[in-house]
Amino acid sequence: MTNPKLKQIIEYLAGLYMNKLEITGKKMLWEDFHRAMLGIYGKEPYRMPKSEFEEHKKELEKIGIVESSTESEKFLEIDNDLPLGMNIRFYINAHDARSAREICKATVNGLKKQRFKIKTSGRATFPYDRFDNTVLYINKNDDVKSVIEFYQELTKSNETLFDNEVPLITQKFAKGIGIAVSPEYEKREILGNYFGYFKFTFNGLHSTVLNILFDEYRKRGISDLNQMTDLYSQALKQAGFNPEKPYLNLGMEDPLDLIGK
Repeated sequence: MTNPKLKQIIEYLAGLYMNKLEITGKKMLWEDFHRAMLGIYGKEPYRMPKSEFEEHKKELEKIGIVESSTESEKFLEIDNDLPLGMNIRFYINAHDARSAREICKATVNGLKKQRFKIKTSGRATFPYDRFDNTVLYINKNDDVKSVIEFYQELTKSNETLFDNEVPLITQKFAKGIGIAVSPEYEKREILGNYFGYFKFTFNGLHSTVLNILFDEYRKRGISDLNQMTDLYSQALKQAGFNPEKPYLNLGMEDPLDLIGK
C-alpha cells in the first residue's frame, strides 16, 4: 500500500520540479531539494545586517551562546557536554531573531541538567526564513522524553515566538518544532548509486535521496504518482531511513511514542 505521507511529499516536490523545468529548462539539483526541505526554495537570499548581528550576539553571549567554532558568525551555539554518537534533533522555527534569543534562553535554563547542543542563526543566509533556524541536539540515549515535554509546554505558553512550519521530512509535534534523528554512519547504495562511509546530516542525506530519485524517474520514464512513491520508499530504506516514518532510522523506536507513558 502506498504511504500517504510519502505520496504527499513527492507530489509537492514533483510540482516544484516541473515548474522549474518549464520556466528554466533545467532540472532541480541537490541544492534545490535541500532548500525545499528548509522552506527557502525560491526565496531571495539575505543576511542579517552587521549592526543587528552584533546586538544579537551580545544578548546570546549572556547565556553562553557564542559564534560557531566551525561556521563563524553564520551560526551561534553552545555545547553543554553533548556526547559523541547518534543525536535526536529538534528543528525549531523561531519567528525572528528576538524570538530565537528567548527560545535559546528558555532552553539553556530549562535543560541545564541535560547534555545538549543548541545552534541558532546569526548571519547565515536566510537566517529566519529557514524552518530550521534553531536546532537542538540531544543524545538518543538521554532523557529525550523530558525534552519533548519541555518544548510542548514552551510552545503552548509562548506561541508567538514560533512560526508554524517545520522542515519537510521532520515530524512536527508542537508549533514550529519538528523532530528527526542523525543518520547512521555507514556505507550506502541508493538506487544503484554507491556511497562509502560519509557523515551525512539529516537534511543532507534526504536531499541526496531525492536528487537520485528524481533522476531515476526521468531515466525510467516514471510519472505515475503511486509508482513514484513506491520507488521513494525503496530509496529511503536503502538510505537507512524508516519509509513509514522517514524522520527515523530503520529499526529505531520513535521518541514520540514515549509521550503519555
